[in-house]
Amino acid sequence: MKTLNEINKFEKAKTNLQDIEIEKILNSFDKFSKRILKSKNFLGNKYRGYGLPFIAQWCKKENLTKILTNSFGSTETLNEIKQTSKLKNFKILPKGLVVHWVAGNVPTLGFLSLILGLITKNKNIVRLPLFSKKILEDLLNNFKNIDQTSKEICKNILILRYDKTDVEISKKLSSISDARIIWGSDDTCKNIKSFETKLGCEDLVFSNRVSFIIIDNKTLKQNSTDFFNKICRDILVFDQKACASPHTIFLEKASKKEISRFCKKLSNFLRQNYRRYQFAKVTSQKKMEILNLRLDYSLKHSVFSDHADINSTVLSDNKQNLGPCIQNGTIFVRKLPSIKLIKNNFPKNIQTLGITKYSKNLKIYISELQKIGLSRVRPIGQMTNFESIWDGINIPMKLTRFSTIYS
Repeated sequence: MKTLNEINKFEKAKTNLQDIEIEKILNSFDKFSKRILKSKNFLGNKYRGYGLPFIAQWCKKENLTKILTNSFGSTETLNEIKQTSKLKNFKILPKGLVVHWVAGNVPTLGFLSLILGLITKNKNIVRLPLFSKKILEDLLNNFKNIDQTSKEICKNILILRYDKTDVEISKKLSSISDARIIWGSDDTCKNIKSFETKLGCEDLVFSNRVSFIIIDNKTLKQNSTDFFNKICRDILVFDQKACASPHTIFLEKASKKEISRFCKKLSNFLRQNYRRYQFAKVTSQKKMEILNLRLDYSLKHSVFSDHADINSTVLSDNKQNLGPCIQNGTIFVRKLPSIKLIKNNFPKNIQTLGITKYSKNLKIYISELQKIGLSRVRPIGQMTNFESIWDGINIPMKLTRFSTIYS
């Protein structure tokens, strides 16, 4: 009952975010970015491994300005009427109330989609799972004290935690939403989409997706330290819980010797890099899953790992499809299959392809993968970098409406 009262109160509350100049909003986030980057002990280092350095870079005024400019041509269209021709003028207005359903495995994404809701001047409700870490609340409490504008911005945010079985709250949130951003498993997204909404409600659904890496043969032969560190970043930054995290690496035209050498080196780099991150302790169930997988591969295929370290497992075989999502630094390394096999064996929910080089040969692969459903192609080291166009959806455009004036 308390949660429903909170929602009703927030829905009725009048805020002035639409009246605040976009420049002031962007400046507040820029100051927040600088605070994170300058601090050696931000939030007591509680959230190492949760992408805080990336959040800081993403909140920079330069980046947020670029996002709005790419979507609307100018940030000024969020402040005032913009003339595009002698006959037509337009202004960008917020959709109204945006409700974000955030997945518990990567709560950081909730903060990033919330920022997009705020810089488009919407009111925002964020629903978090009961079990997820309080990184979002901690970030917002810190942001609130940046300046007077950040205080006003935070009046447009309501954070809710409730059990997913409490259907009445979810129904209420859906009924008042002007836009819903849904992060989660296929089943979670289907469940939330089943709730009744306003006729004009915009749904942005980000469900189960898979990602992988293709390494061209020339880069493979170079075998550089920087190259391995970038791969490790993509694998480890969200502990392989993000949809853009790779679980399989394909090597172009690689010999058995090259594959073996690559796997050994990657295992060593994963072990060294994993220590830089602070993840939750590996559960006994997950530990058993990884150990059983190692045993199976030691008997049938090839396994490269440190017996004393559960978080750096590189598995090699002759299979020609994507490996399963195991997490905890577990990666499958395979020879790049033919285009025909990719058409027949790869799933349609591919999100991100990490590449080392945009070669003529790889261009053919990318073209076929796009036909299957590939959304993004990124250089290695940047696979998990969140962008305003995600899974092929321009989020700022979906969170706004155009008001046009013809004269």
